[in-house]
Amino acid sequence: MMRVGFIFGLLALVVFMGCAPVPEQRVPATAIVRVTRGNPPETNDFSANSGMDIFNSYDFADHAGKTLELSKLWGVSDIDAATTIVKSLTVRVGNDPGSIVITLKGIEHSLAVNILNDLCTNAAGRQFSESVNGGKPEPMHISIIQLPK
Repeated sequence: MMRVGFIFGLLALVVFMGCAPVPEQRVPATAIVRVTRGNPPETNDFSANSGMDIFNSYDFADHAGKTLELSKLWGVSDIDAATTIVKSLTVRVGNDPGSIVITLKGIEHSLAVNILNDLCTNAAGRQFSESVNGGKPEPMHISIIQLPK
């Protein structure tokens, strides 16, 4: 009789655990952008490095944090939300000329996707310029190649 009670209790626990919500996994989200400079647009390593600086900047992380109201979601200040984004970002030069791979790790996947979408669309919608070796500033463009899913 005691075995039946133990087995029934164990079975009830397994069923209960099977019904419990599973927390969303913290799978990294990745986006790819291309940075071009000049008119006509050219790709080079210098442009890609400048683009990496843009995505590593606090301003873009702050914009995403405020747009998505991450401080409220995480219960922290706007500064701490932006800092969390910057610390979670990995930005590197991609395989194609002028491409940059941006990966966000350690944040729930669906939220990481929203953050990267905001970062990329914000950057693509702005106008930048850069000067090479102190010359005349040339327009720099960021175009989205792939957004995360």
